[in-house]
Amino acid sequence: MIAMFAPMIIIMGVLGGILPSANDIFAGEKERKTMEALLMAPVKRTQLLVGKWLTISTFGIISGLLSTLAFVFSVRYLTTVLNDALQLNGHFTTFILSFLVTLTLLALLGAMVLCILSLLASSVKEAQSYTSQIMMVAILPYFLLMGKSVHELQPSGFLIPIYNVFALMKQLLYGVYDMQSLVYTIGSLSICTVVLFAVGYMMFTKSRWVLGKG
Repeated sequence: MIAMFAPMIIIMGVLGGILPSANDIFAGEKERKTMEALLMAPVKRTQLLVGKWLTISTFGIISGLLSTLAFVFSVRYLTTVLNDALQLNGHFTTFILSFLVTLTLLALLGAMVLCILSLLASSVKEAQSYTSQIMMVAILPYFLLMGKSVHELQPSGFLIPIYNVFALMKQLLYGVYDMQSLVYTIGSLSICTVVLFAVGYMMFTKSRWVLGKG
């Protein structure tokens, strides 16, 4: 049961960490009319965007890290069979590193998605309506993977962002360590993050998105 629910708990921990700050850091500032003063500071817009993005991502990484640590401690001290599976062939360190790298990339990607949605919104309430739909889509892969065993996962599935995170975690939790799956997951998340950052940067350079409709 822990192996079944852990991926959703950890991933929702990451997304839950970035959601409040993402809604407030763009849409909230537009609503409070403080974005104009921020843009008047002698700082490039690229630096502002990167600073905000990394701030949001940090909350997600910390939240995901705490969720991962809670999961690891519960497995180490409250279970026996799953604890043995996580230490299969001495891969416990690989398990932790793969988890942390994937969660970091997930936090960066999720933060950029929510930054874009927050730029689209004119108020925090509007941003919340957008992000609530994204959260529902984000957990959809969990239900799609519930009926699949780790041996039924196709390599092409690890090229699909978010879906590949759930799939990779499912492999790791059942003691399957596939370097190809890890490389595909890291590569696809990195590429999507770069593309979305370019979109977010273009929006952040336009006053209509940064300052709102007013």
